[in-house]
Amino acid sequence: MNDWRKEREDNLAELNLGAHILAYLVVIIILITGTSIDGYDFSTSAILLIGTVLPAAGFILLDYRFSHGEYGSRFLLGWNIAKHTLLFAVITIVLAGFRGEQLWLFASMYLLPVVLSCITLGQKWGTVFAGAAVGAIFLLTRGMDVAGNRAVSEFETALVLGGIFFLLAWFLGGNVKVEKETTEYLYAMAEEEQRRHDLIARMMDTSPAGILVLDRHRAVVYANARLEQILGLRWRELQVMFKREIPADSDSAAGCLEEVFRKVFAAGEPVYNYPGTVGSGTGGNSAYLSVSGAPIFNSAGRVEQVVLTVDDITNQKKMDEEMLKTDKLESIGLLAGGIAHDFNNFMAVMLANMSLMKIKNNDQKIAENLEQMEKAVLRARELTRKLFLFTKASAPVRETVFLQNLLLETAGFALSGSAAVCETRIADNLWPVEADEVQIGQVLNNILLNAVQAMPRGGKIELTAANITVGGADQESSFPLPEGEYIRITIADEGTGIPPDQLGKIFDPFYSTKPEGSGLGLAVAYTIIQNHGGLIRVESEPGAGATFHIYLPASSKPRSESPEESDALYFGEGRILIMDDEELIRNACGNMLKHLGYRVSYARDGLEAVRLYQEAAAAGSPFDLVIMDLTIPGGMGGKEAVELLRKLDPAVKTLVSSGYSNLPVINRYTEYGFSGFINKPYRIKELSAALKKIFAN
Repeated sequence: MNDWRKEREDNLAELNLGAHILAYLVVIIILITGTSIDGYDFSTSAILLIGTVLPAAGFILLDYRFSHGEYGSRFLLGWNIAKHTLLFAVITIVLAGFRGEQLWLFASMYLLPVVLSCITLGQKWGTVFAGAAVGAIFLLTRGMDVAGNRAVSEFETALVLGGIFFLLAWFLGGNVKVEKETTEYLYAMAEEEQRRHDLIARMMDTSPAGILVLDRHRAVVYANARLEQILGLRWRELQVMFKREIPADSDSAAGCLEEVFRKVFAAGEPVYNYPGTVGSGTGGNSAYLSVSGAPIFNSAGRVEQVVLTVDDITNQKKMDEEMLKTDKLESIGLLAGGIAHDFNNFMAVMLANMSLMKIKNNDQKIAENLEQMEKAVLRARELTRKLFLFTKASAPVRETVFLQNLLLETAGFALSGSAAVCETRIADNLWPVEADEVQIGQVLNNILLNAVQAMPRGGKIELTAANITVGGADQESSFPLPEGEYIRITIADEGTGIPPDQLGKIFDPFYSTKPEGSGLGLAVAYTIIQNHGGLIRVESEPGAGATFHIYLPASSKPRSESPEESDALYFGEGRILIMDDEELIRNACGNMLKHLGYRVSYARDGLEAVRLYQEAAAAGSPFDLVIMDLTIPGGMGGKEAVELLRKLDPAVKTLVSSGYSNLPVINRYTEYGFSGFINKPYRIKELSAALKKIFAN
């Protein structure tokens, strides 16, 4: 735009200078003609010509210098007004001393200031000088001898020449005015267009998306820096890439761009969010693209160019996958919670009765069978606890934990009996974490067992733990963790690895690469770490093993120790009320309590339990303890019932029983008014220990 403007200004300056020269030549011709008609002698004619030519030449030189120099508009305006006024004064002085026979002809020299003012200053000043010239001619002719031309009065001379001056000022000045306004308009339009062009260029250069413009022959017209960064290619490499013929079924970035180009060019319509990838995809390192395209039409309505917009949606896709996993876990949690609750109740009945049968039985063969059955039930109990982890109610029971011992103990247990060896590197100053030690142990155990199973002939497992700080300039943009201090636990094996197409599914519930696997191990681990506010990631290549990274928020609180429990049976006496909606559980629990020496009554829900407690107190035979199920479908549960009981008897002793061992009411049962907690399903010795703890207090 600046080159065009300078060229136009130079052309206007040359035109202006040429008009000046032409105007001076016209005046000189008039002088020569006039002196020839009047028969002036040579000296007089020479004086008139020199007196006109020399100033004209000087003005032309000055005009040339000023028009090609760096002078402001105000200076040039003042110079032109002064120049034209001086010319006007000189012409008037010359005419005042003239004899006058051809005054009308010499008065035409006023054309010089009129024409020049029209060219340089426009219509306004041209009209001013034309009016001044008419007035000057009228005054000069009144005192002159015009005997040589009696037919023309002084008024007629002024009228004729004035008409010429005014018409010249009107038309020539008007044209100059239109030209100047047109020029200014073109300048404004050009500047606006340049601003728009610069804005678009800056937007394209700074766009977070890659932008590529191809012409109808697939030649690269434009590519911004972001596109080169996304594709990892330079301008020349892009040119070479699109000069080659790209197969329609190519899954490369070039194939994706080529497909969008073809669709837009063929249909003449935009294409949005066409998927593509960059990279080999090995180990899950592919970059995912979203390509959109739009046509640019020429004046004939044909597609002239195609604009392609390339977005790197890798991070978004990873976040979507994380959200999808979360949605899956929430969905499975609804199913798992219902199944686990009912299944847990069945296990409670079976385990309670088997523990009683073991105590009462004297047959060795039956005892062995009962032992095997009890082991099977205990394993089934662990399965239900895994299912409970999928429910939102399964929040971890957090305490301050130092992980050094847990890491070593879990690794030793998981690798016992296998051909694998474990190499540990644990930081001496490893920060503590706020975590459920049992759940974190389960996560470590699940991952270590997977590593052992991936190396059936043995191998090395590397277990490392270190302190890290998330945040700052070095943080990966896709790292979905808040800034802060974390513990990073890394478990790497030398096994067969995980295929790329299965890498994104290993945390899905019930998905397993092993025929005998349940598909719950890694899904449970993922849920536990998520519930702890952490993150679990995996890297793997087929044949090169797998590496799991676990991130847990660090804590600065001191560690608290858990009290040890006794396994001895505690026998006693007194009345105990059992509240549970399942008759089988009521009977199983009642039988264990009777064996321990207690008298037992039963209630199906909280309202019945409150009524029975109140009636027993009124009859002078109060209950010594109430065992309450936390959740009663369609009725009052233990949380509401204990509040009513405490209003009746602030000293009431209550034992809450539930399979949801990680509910807030269970973790802080004393805050809700309970005296103790027992986790379903339980054996008689666990029930006895819970009773001993309550009655001892």
